[in-house]
Amino acid sequence: MAPAAVAVAGRKNWSAECKNLWRVAGPVILTEIFQFGLGFVTVAFVGHIGKVELAAVSIVNGVVEGLAFGLLLGMGSALETLCGQAVGAGQTHMLGVYMQRSWIICVATSLLLLPLYIFTAPVLRLLRQSAAISAVSGTYARWCVPQLLAYAVNFPIQKFYQAQSRVWVMTAISGAVLGLHALLNWVVVARLGRGLVGAAMVGERVVVAAQRGAARARHRRVVSRGVDRVLAQGVR
Repeated sequence: MAPAAVAVAGRKNWSAECKNLWRVAGPVILTEIFQFGLGFVTVAFVGHIGKVELAAVSIVNGVVEGLAFGLLLGMGSALETLCGQAVGAGQTHMLGVYMQRSWIICVATSLLLLPLYIFTAPVLRLLRQSAAISAVSGTYARWCVPQLLAYAVNFPIQKFYQAQSRVWVMTAISGAVLGLHALLNWVVVARLGRGLVGAAMVGERVVVAAQRGAARARHRRVVSRGVDRVLAQGVR
């Protein structure tokens, strides 16, 4: 083959590989931006309540939730490899098994992290944080416990979809939840004046529950289709 033809073929392959890469990476990037936006919206609305509340929420989001987010996301990411291998080998019946095991491990880890949420105030006072900020941070962190448990369920589902290249599912869910999150914060915090507890309930209970429920509903349909394909292949 002539060098010019080889160069043209190489450019075509490079272009096709870039398209395939961004077809998967683009929605994943948007999903992470939307999920990061949940905390950003909460901080933006709480900032209008007071300086102490803003400092408390920033500490909880950046330190307490950041630690839990990193640990559970890393543990949930192991599922991506296992599910990817199962899909590549045509063993779609193992996807649900792997995800259930991941749920058990992540939930157990979240329970180990639970004391950090419950005793946030004493820990911050031990680190010489002001008494006012420590007290408000402790209150807010306790209201964030449902989000900790939701992380343990949500991250395995997210990796479950990514292993099957169904990345737009989580992107659509995350985008819709972010919009709902902003709307509810505006209603509960800005209009009704429910303060820090209202922001915590919106951000850490209502929105996370909606995201988890939508992901579960979609997950059941995906698993059902995968099992049906396996059964059909077995019959043939």
